[in-house]
Amino acid sequence: VTQVPDHRQTVESVLSWFWSLPNKQRVTLVIEDIHHATDDTISLLVALIQRTAVDLLLSYDPTSVPPAHPSHRLMANLVTGSQQVQTVEMVPLTSADLALAIEELLPATAGPRSAIAEWVMARAEGNPLLSLELIRSLGSVNSTEISRMIRQRDPRLDSEFPAQEGGRTRLKQIVRGRLTSDLGADTVRLLQHASVLGREFDPGGLAAISLRQPASFLPDLTVAVDRGLLAISRRAPLQFRFANGVVRDVLYEDLSELDRILIHERAGEYLADSLPITEPDRAAHLAYHFGHAAGMGRLTDAVGFAIQAGEDAEARRGFGDAAGWYAYAESLLELEPSPAASPIDGVHLAFRRGCAETWSGLAAGRKTLLRAAKYALAEGRMQEVRLAALEANRGMFSQALKADEEWISIISQALEAADDPDTTAELQAVLASELLWAEHATNRFVLSDAALATARERGSAETLARVLFRRGHTVASAGGWKRRIEEADEQLEAAVETHDDLLVLQAMQSCASALIAAGDAHASMTFGQEMVRRADRLGLPVWKFMASIGQTGFLVHEGRLDEANRAIGTMFSLGVQAGYQEDALSFAADLSVAVARWRDELGSMVGPMTQIAADPLHTAQIGFLVGPRLFDAGDHVTARRVLDTVVKRGVELVETNFMELPALTNLTYLTVRLEDPRLAEPLLDRLEGLEHCFPCTTTTGPSGLHSIGMLHSLLGNREMAIDCLARAVEFHHHQSAPLLTLESKLELAQALGQLGSSDPNPASKQLLENQSDQRVLLEAVAAEAKQYGASFLIRRSQELRDAVR
Repeated sequence: VTQVPDHRQTVESVLSWFWSLPNKQRVTLVIEDIHHATDDTISLLVALIQRTAVDLLLSYDPTSVPPAHPSHRLMANLVTGSQQVQTVEMVPLTSADLALAIEELLPATAGPRSAIAEWVMARAEGNPLLSLELIRSLGSVNSTEISRMIRQRDPRLDSEFPAQEGGRTRLKQIVRGRLTSDLGADTVRLLQHASVLGREFDPGGLAAISLRQPASFLPDLTVAVDRGLLAISRRAPLQFRFANGVVRDVLYEDLSELDRILIHERAGEYLADSLPITEPDRAAHLAYHFGHAAGMGRLTDAVGFAIQAGEDAEARRGFGDAAGWYAYAESLLELEPSPAASPIDGVHLAFRRGCAETWSGLAAGRKTLLRAAKYALAEGRMQEVRLAALEANRGMFSQALKADEEWISIISQALEAADDPDTTAELQAVLASELLWAEHATNRFVLSDAALATARERGSAETLARVLFRRGHTVASAGGWKRRIEEADEQLEAAVETHDDLLVLQAMQSCASALIAAGDAHASMTFGQEMVRRADRLGLPVWKFMASIGQTGFLVHEGRLDEANRAIGTMFSLGVQAGYQEDALSFAADLSVAVARWRDELGSMVGPMTQIAADPLHTAQIGFLVGPRLFDAGDHVTARRVLDTVVKRGVELVETNFMELPALTNLTYLTVRLEDPRLAEPLLDRLEGLEHCFPCTTTTGPSGLHSIGMLHSLLGNREMAIDCLARAVEFHHHQSAPLLTLESKLELAQALGQLGSSDPNPASKQLLENQSDQRVLLEAVAAEAKQYGASFLIRRSQELRDAVR
């Protein structure tokens, strides 16, 4: 409009076009950011409002322009005039809003929507347009790339647009077209320089890198503030902030490579002189800038500051930031023309990076530690190999069904070269735990015993605590629960002596696991609750996850199914954040199946469980977990096939480890429900002496007494069956396990119903005198099960009542 000599003629031309539209056609004119309009545009809008029936949809930010701006007068006239006006206050999108948009716009395989929402929020700060464009741009990015992007922890490391050029180009066009189109070249250039300093900058820093005096560029910054590109974040001393990360990223990307190098070097030199030594982020700022100026001879400075930044981050438990800085230091070292001459210890750096990645929950941590161990072994540095092996701990189900041959090889080589007893003991313990699923798994007992003997002889509390922690799952077995409790108590005593919070937390997990195996759920949960508190205080993602497993399992144990369902989601999220995706999936699946069973909602899970049962390896190793649930879901054919596979190979296929008791109790359930006595005697032999043990899984299954009673019932040993099941009822009740108590009552009722009238059993007289009392018991079970939403128990009690009739 301002370029047309005859302003009236322009207005009449625009109005005539609106008048030419069909009368029945509704016209809505959408104008974004009216506060950026010129006087002439405002005049044209006033004419449109007065002389046409057009609907207007305007967005307006009164805080972005001075009081004299004409947009204020226009909006005031609209609100106070005769036109019908509806106002809606615009607010930034929240993380919850973004999560909903992500669910709508991205496939489910993109990754956790909460993590993506946080990533988008950090860059667009709730700006609807830029937020939605960022989300859409992720649509063609694979999930691995998205995961890498959102795990970029330290804000000083350059944030990235999606790798696909389409999303990047569209975002750039939006920022350039809407925000910088009418700015002068000098102003844009100044803002590009400012973008090198980060999201916030001060006039002094901008003067240093742009080689201009503040008085000469403050008017340009004022224009950028008026345009909404910048905001004044602090007035004394003066500080500016980019409106959001996307604006800053676009300006930064438009700089030439040489410009970036030169400006980063100036920025580093300015900050080295101006930032006090006590500034917490000093090393991080200098590492960032000198790293980008590495080509100007600042490589050694950059690596040194990056390592210092990582150490600073570790000191405040910012392990994600630390991992980022160590990775940055390693990437800079790759630019070193003569790595052998570098003063930087590459082995130590790789080890620190691996530890930080592991502690922050990055799945790459284990591989980084393996690389560090290989470097250390090549240089004969056994202490570093030992430390790397100790830190590279995996969760239970990451180890399940497979062995990590690389780690087994590296630890074996390290053991051959070790000459220090403490190192030898700890490496033996780690190797023993790695052998759990290897072909030569039985070697783990000799190794673990040797490690423990050496640790006890040495008298080092730290070594003893570490060896006993690795021993927990290495030699765990259902029959060894007394030894496990004794060793867990010894581990806790040693850990407390070290004053090491992490060793104490590990000892508490050992205590909780041993107590569950021994059938003392209450004592186990006491340790579990303390684990949660300590894990939160330490801030280590993997231990938050491990603590949540027991907490969630105990909710199922207590019959709090709704709470358990919610906790499963939280636990799964914690597991993913900790980099333990396999563990999180396995535990969540186990718990979800348990809840679904009690609710009699296993139908939707039949397909996946059938697939597991169809795999020969899975059938041999974990079919005993799937078969019983397939039976409960109504798939008796596949359940019988699982049992046939076990019968063919024998109960001996169930190894003596922490999975032993779940295997035995689940095989017992399958055997009894299918009324197939082929495994009954071998199962009784294996269960002997395990009466008061719980299966050591995420949820406390029925005790050994319950399974022994079921087997005796199948074999016709009525008196022994009733005695065991009656004691199982008392045991489960004492452990505050209501659903297990009710299930034992149902088995007891069934066993009592099988007694002949001429075969009175003294043990049963106090509980049931005749079949009518049996029906009363079944009805009582159904009524109580209803309170817990345990539809499976209600259905089972009805089936038994029908059999009584």
